[in-house]
Amino acid sequence: MYYELYIDLFFLENFMMDSILLLFVRSVFGKKSFTIRTFTAGVIAAVFSCVVIVIRMPEAVKCFCNYCIIPVVMIWLGVKISNIVQLFEGILLLYFTAICLGGIMQLFRPYMGIVSVMYASALMGCFILKMSWNLLTRAGNLQKRCCWVVLYDETKKWDIRAMIDTGNMLQDPAGQKPVHIISKKMAEKIYGTKMVEELLEYSLSKENEEKWMQKKLHYIPCQTIQGTHLLPVVTMEKMEIIQKSIIEIQMPQIGIGIMEETDYQMIVNAQSIGGTKYGCRDNKYTTV
Repeated sequence: MYYELYIDLFFLENFMMDSILLLFVRSVFGKKSFTIRTFTAGVIAAVFSCVVIVIRMPEAVKCFCNYCIIPVVMIWLGVKISNIVQLFEGILLLYFTAICLGGIMQLFRPYMGIVSVMYASALMGCFILKMSWNLLTRAGNLQKRCCWVVLYDETKKWDIRAMIDTGNMLQDPAGQKPVHIISKKMAEKIYGTKMVEELLEYSLSKENEEKWMQKKLHYIPCQTIQGTHLLPVVTMEKMEIIQKSIIEIQMPQIGIGIMEETDYQMIVNAQSIGGTKYGCRDNKYTTV
């Protein structure tokens, strides 16, 4: 069968698709998206594709070049891979993205006669994939950060839904210990509504003042989106953070009542459980 091939259009189409795929793979690997390296790799891969289709060679050799050699060159040059494992992951991601992008472009197949529509559909498909990936990544990260916390004080304990917050860098200035924060509603369950209201209004009765002093009540400055204010902090007996394993923290510092209760009742300061493992800037705290 006879085919008429316009090599310039073939090159342009391959360059466009290869560049879009590389941009997506780079974004997943956390690289800067728009770089000369990306488009240089797209040009080289497109040139290789043209050479493979122009030069006569056995079909098996063409398949090997198209599905093994060219993807390796694309990932190695376009994504700046540092080891073989990343190269393998990059190739798998490239194939997965190509399959998904091909499926999205099939929706526009009736209009593929118009070149601009084909390019626009490819860009739209890449955008849809990127948004889907971001949503899945965000949901996965949120799931990793959710946990259960058990607070112990005297003879009582409370099970609390919590979130490990890598943005919470709050520390007690006196002892440089990380401060965890519970919601006002949770504090009321633990200490009672009247005691918490007095605490937040800075007007302790003599009866409750002695109780708070036993819990080493003190105030530290706290910056929120509403501004700077004093945060009441108490020391509890023990705190257990439950995920795949149980992390026990003795004498944790607990801030009271500056957060609204939503899906979780407590914000756990990630510095107290290993810092950079959870994305914190500081790793000087370890499990106590």
